[in-house]
Amino acid sequence: VNQSLVRAGSYARVDHRSLAARGIDLEPLPKIRVGQAEQGPERVSQADADRYLAVQSTNARRILGDPEIAMQVLFSSQAVVGAQDIDRLAMRYAVDGEQYERLREAMHRCPKLVELEVPTGSPRRFAHADGQAAEQALLKRAEQMVQAEVSCADSSRIDSEAERRQLSRSQADALTQLCGGGWQLQLLEGYAGAGKSYLLGAAAQVYRTQGLRVLGASLTARVSADLGEALGEQGRGGQGRAEGCARTLDGWVAAWKRDQHRLTSSDVMVIDEAAMASVAQLDAVLGEVQRAGARVLLVGDSEQLSPIGSGCAFRELVQQHGATVLDGVRRQKTPWQKEATVAFGQGRAADALGSYQAQGALVRSADGAGARAALLENWEKWRQEHGDD
Repeated sequence: VNQSLVRAGSYARVDHRSLAARGIDLEPLPKIRVGQAEQGPERVSQADADRYLAVQSTNARRILGDPEIAMQVLFSSQAVVGAQDIDRLAMRYAVDGEQYERLREAMHRCPKLVELEVPTGSPRRFAHADGQAAEQALLKRAEQMVQAEVSCADSSRIDSEAERRQLSRSQADALTQLCGGGWQLQLLEGYAGAGKSYLLGAAAQVYRTQGLRVLGASLTARVSADLGEALGEQGRGGQGRAEGCARTLDGWVAAWKRDQHRLTSSDVMVIDEAAMASVAQLDAVLGEVQRAGARVLLVGDSEQLSPIGSGCAFRELVQQHGATVLDGVRRQKTPWQKEATVAFGQGRAADALGSYQAQGALVRSADGAGARAALLENWEKWRQEHGDD
């Protein structure tokens, strides 16, 4: 679902957690089986209808009593909503037209709902007062950190590592900016396949020559493990264990709340896929880094999936402060594939797919099952011809 939203150009995201898991005091509406609905309302049992209306009424009463509950629903997965989002939420829980209007009015009168200034003739847009305050606090903290100077690596060390790893010109320039910039907060942007992971390994090695410990974080355990491998040897006292240096973003934040694994001024925190982190998550990281006098590198792609949680923090930070950009493509080798990768990264999917089609590399299937079957068939054919390697 969220990938489809990205393809449609929407920044909204669907949070698949339950209402209870999100701390929202509403009851989930009972499911009416598709088969029943397709046969018409008269085929839906009275018991199912009564159960549905009872939950609707309960939720409507709760929202009318505390409209902030509705704000939790509206802003749990996006920082800005439109008037139509408010209308849809009122429609979901209203049992009749009168209650629909009361719900709409209650939500519009909620002190936490802030109407934003928009160009004349544009649809009305709204933000949550707390969300705006949190975003402004994050941007203010970031402003302080991009101006806070920290020690930087000698250019000879940077050049030596770039040469040893045979970095591309784009990667070498990025390594110089990241390790020689001397700022507490730095941002790195790059398309998929641009060689970010390889660059991060080089940067980690340069950081270690300065006596710094390099730690990693991402939203998922799998990506965190991959990041740990990219960052290389880690651990206090030179233990050389990559697996101990990276964990999920929520794992780090939870540990800090327990006063465990706190950062020091000798730490560098690398956050991969930072574009998918929410305002709250990035503010927690920046707060810990600032407290410790450590440094942090946020790595991401502004055109990537936006966060499930509220706010597009990474995009805002890039717009405010700029970023070191990897504009080359390393993963693909042929020129047309590199150009297609850049097109995908810039949101020009039609151009990228056109390139693949022109090269005979785009296979069409009637449905997902057919596509999967064709993929496995082609893979098996390749394996028979070329072996498992």
